[in-house]
Amino acid sequence: MERLQRASILLTLNEELRRAGSWAGETHMQKATYFLQELTRIPLEFDFVLYKHGPFSFDLRDEGLERTATALYIMLRDPNDSDRVRRLTDLKPHIAFPEAQAAISEVEQIIHEIRQHRSVSHLSTPRTA
Repeated sequence: MERLQRASILLTLNEELRRAGSWAGETHMQKATYFLQELTRIPLEFDFVLYKHGPFSFDLRDEGLERTATALYIMLRDPNDSDRVRRLTDLKPHIAFPEAQAAISEVEQIIHEIRQHRSVSHLSTPRTA
């Protein structure tokens, strides 16, 4: 699975967890991703092991999911916020400034790629009368 596809699925999962009232922290995302991958057979390609609080994927953790998901949350909540990096580090003090900058940049890139993909898909979809 391509990076954009996997990131899009994980970000959508995070949004749905938040919409359902979940804090959508790392533990919730780990468990939800495990169920999504195993029950739906979506090939996210994460290896899980039984860990302290249930299924855990070191690959998923290394993907920087918490940073990326929080960056998306900030960007969706207030798209005009000009100081997103500071807001991210305020919400998650354990995330260093350079990591926060990288997360904001990554989400901006993902959003850009999704918009590009949608506009190309829209152009290539035949219209019905």
